[in-house]
Amino acid sequence: DQVGQVVLNLLVNAQQALAAQDGARHIRLVTGRTGSGAGAAVWLRVHDNGPGVDPALGVRVFEPFFTTKPEGIGTGLGLAVSRTIAREHGGDLRLLPADRGACFELSLPLDGPDAAGAEPSAPTAPAPAEPRPTHVLVVDDEPEIAELMQAFLAAEKLRVTVATSGRDALAIIDRDADIDAVVSDLRMPDMDGAALWRAVRERRPALAQRMLFVTGDTLSPGAGSFLRESGCASLDKPFTRAALVARLREVLSV
Repeated sequence: DQVGQVVLNLLVNAQQALAAQDGARHIRLVTGRTGSGAGAAVWLRVHDNGPGVDPALGVRVFEPFFTTKPEGIGTGLGLAVSRTIAREHGGDLRLLPADRGACFELSLPLDGPDAAGAEPSAPTAPAPAEPRPTHVLVVDDEPEIAELMQAFLAAEKLRVTVATSGRDALAIIDRDADIDAVVSDLRMPDMDGAALWRAVRERRPALAQRMLFVTGDTLSPGAGSFLRESGCASLDKPFTRAALVARLREVLSV
């Protein structure tokens, strides 16, 4: 499902790049394989004959919230999420040089050499049980941002549950006692971050101290007043994966 999400995003990006293109519009898909044995990989390239990407912006297109599309089209999150998914699977997503248009390559590793005929491995003692992964609840009413944070945190081997509203988040918190931290948007329509925090404080005071609020509105009087009242950590949008992970680690250390 995640690989399908990446391919669909590349196709949608190509279609949007061709929307204002005069003349013939082409999207070319090519697949191939490189290497052998444990180093083998498969790749898929999506190449359009649109305006392309300025070489100076080639690295930035994978940054969260960065977009070269006109205002109102896209969120600047698709490529960031797609690259995170590819790397989580041991592969990568790259922008390749192209004479015309843009060419993106998704590469993914294959399994190691066929184990058929290999010597059976000797029995080994059961491995000790691994510690329970940290469980983080992500709350945001914008699905693209929720998916971005989920991909970023899952890549850090954290267990992530997503809620798209404050009320849904509260229901999950009431149901799942093993949630270790909450990363939430501050402005949401049905129950905003401040109301969610107050409800969590009544139900699970310790968890209320491990809530991180992600917002683009920290300078407003209301947001500033709430953050001072709650003592909760905050992270400004736009943010990077490194900034999100570092801030969350601080919250978990409380």
